[in-house]
Amino acid sequence: MSNTIRLKVPKLVDEPAIGSLCCAVLAEDFITDELMAISGVQAVVVEPVAGLVSITFDPDQTNISAIRARLSWLHYPAEEDAD
Repeated sequence: MSNTIRLKVPKLVDEPAIGSLCCAVLAEDFITDELMAISGVQAVVVEPVAGLVSITFDPDQTNISAIRARLSWLHYPAEEDAD
């Protein structure tokens, strides 16, 4: 069984890329890669213009707190649930 959550991440709107011109990375790709590395995360959809991240995960393997902690560690903290 899977759960899906949508989180508001306003910093995505203000900082859609990480780094400088020569080696910038889209925050969307960075966040997706990092969240997919969490055991139990099955899918990630980042909507940078809306400042939203949707995550589908197996609650037997991970939880919302771990996902929020990873976003904070990435310096893209989730302010609240979007739903």
